[in-house]
Amino acid sequence: MPIVAENCKNLTRLEFAFNQRSKVNTDDYIQAFKKLDKLKYIRIEATFEKHETTNLNYKIFDCLPEEMNEIHLIHPRFMSRTPVLFNLKRYKNLHSLTLNGCTLDNIIEQISEQIPLVYLDLEKSSVTNNCMFKETYIFNQLVNLEYFYCFDDWDVITRSSPNTLFNTCKNIKYFNGLTDGSCGILPENLVNLKNLENFTISWKLTDDLSSREIVKHCKNLKYLHMKKEATKFFLQKLEKFKNLECLVYPLCNIDIDSINAIVNNCKQLKRLSTCTGSFPYCFENDVYDDYDYDDYEDYNEDDDDDNGCDDDNYNYSYDYDGGDYDNDSNDNTDYSDDDGNDNTDYSNDITHNRVPSTSILDELSKLEHLEYLNMRFELTLQDSSLIAIANKCKNLEYLNIECTLITLAGLNAITKITSLRRLNVSNNKCVTNSFLRKLKGLNSLNCNRCKKITDVGIIQFIKNCPELKYLSLRSTRMTINTIIAADRATKYRENNIVLHLHGCREELQTACRSIIKSKRLAIYYS
Repeated sequence: MPIVAENCKNLTRLEFAFNQRSKVNTDDYIQAFKKLDKLKYIRIEATFEKHETTNLNYKIFDCLPEEMNEIHLIHPRFMSRTPVLFNLKRYKNLHSLTLNGCTLDNIIEQISEQIPLVYLDLEKSSVTNNCMFKETYIFNQLVNLEYFYCFDDWDVITRSSPNTLFNTCKNIKYFNGLTDGSCGILPENLVNLKNLENFTISWKLTDDLSSREIVKHCKNLKYLHMKKEATKFFLQKLEKFKNLECLVYPLCNIDIDSINAIVNNCKQLKRLSTCTGSFPYCFENDVYDDYDYDDYEDYNEDDDDDNGCDDDNYNYSYDYDGGDYDNDSNDNTDYSDDDGNDNTDYSNDITHNRVPSTSILDELSKLEHLEYLNMRFELTLQDSSLIAIANKCKNLEYLNIECTLITLAGLNAITKITSLRRLNVSNNKCVTNSFLRKLKGLNSLNCNRCKKITDVGIIQFIKNCPELKYLSLRSTRMTINTIIAADRATKYRENNIVLHLHGCREELQTACRSIIKSKRLAIYYS
């Protein structure tokens, strides 16, 4: 940090990450921040492994310039919440604040008094019952707030913060927090909903006053996240949201009338998720939505070294004597023949032999503008629905069918979706090498716990997808041969895209460091 301060005195934006290996000298940061007097934006991300604690003293924030506009502090989701305390009052022009994974007891009062705030992200943070600040005053001065995010269970805040926010913030556009009932909005403040574009609703919408008022005032909604099922009354009113592009809605116990209400009243829908735990902001077109955040990142820093090998004729075998693998993960049996036909005996597999039948979810294929579809854990999804969707939804770029009962018929339909770029088929018994070989043009694939895929299919898949950015293979039959193949495939990439390969077993780590040469391959061990 002292080097940055000495050589970048006109710096206005600073972003950096640190982990347990980072050498953190608090005095160095304090002196550096004092010299960076033109700084307006700072983003600090802690990238720790599990059960580790931060080694950064957050009082360094007290040395930032008083004219700061944005402060963003991010901790990993698995890390214990870190108590945070620094003097927010000194920042008179702070309009954006992110405090992720923090305990806010000592700073919540200062946050609530930051009148200029427009953006507030408190993901994975909490206020405990030990907090002395009265909950009725939390956020009650944030009159300029437009974006608010705190999705977690808060011990205190969720009881009052929605009431305060909706009664205080006249320009709120984005609300993603837990709510009960009607959010406690006073009748005279219902007009404050008029600018809402992104709304998370945690209670069951019926035909009561609150539901009717939402329909009446939220004309600009683009993203609607409903954590509980709504009545047919409300679903019929979805047509009132003319700008609605994204819908998160649980399909458990849904009937044909409700499906038709969604399909007929949301014909322009681009993104649909039935997994209510997914966040509205995860609808962004970022390949890393599928990342497993508990993975350990290990980048190879060696220089590229052309050893003259021909990629197509390269021998991917490697003798590794670092110990025996368990048979379940080391069995590299190819389950398909040379023509790509699956040779596995499925005579006793009821999920594989299930006869495709029509389903009420077939109606989803009428949403022809869909670009994103998340059906994770949706056990009512059948092959017929997926086939219909593949045939009619020509713009589909993202598909998640993790933990569903889709068989080969449905999987084969997926291979014909030419627009598809991101796919999650984890925990599916029917995913084989034959299926992988048919996939082309993807930049993200998650097939964790697909026990039938081996090096043979994975290596061909990597060759078929030159723009592949993310591949997760946890608990598959992958061996070190896949890693070597990925190294060869990425080493000469002209597009400079880095492949993030997840799910490699830890016992391979030492061997991989000595043989991996590509700068465009990042390996995550687990």
